[in-house]
Amino acid sequence: MFDNPSNRTTEEDHKRIKKDLDSDWRKLVVIKLTDGLLSSAGDTAVKLSLRAFDALHLASALELQKAVSNPVKFSSYEAHP
Repeated sequence: MFDNPSNRTTEEDHKRIKKDLDSDWRKLVVIKLTDGLLSSAGDTAVKLSLRAFDALHLASALELQKAVSNPVKFSSYEAHP
């Protein structure tokens, strides 16, 4: 990702990364954490035996699906020892 062999972020890298983030940020949809979303996540966790964060991510994806016309594809993975 970086051209710097010492793997340290240079000032030029930092500026490019910030510019990319600023550009990408305008394209993101933010799902607000509401009481309803938390309740949905809790119900989903119980129903599907999910961990809290997985249930919250799934509930957020389902909330997003309600807001957009295109299909939402969702994937979540957490390595367990």
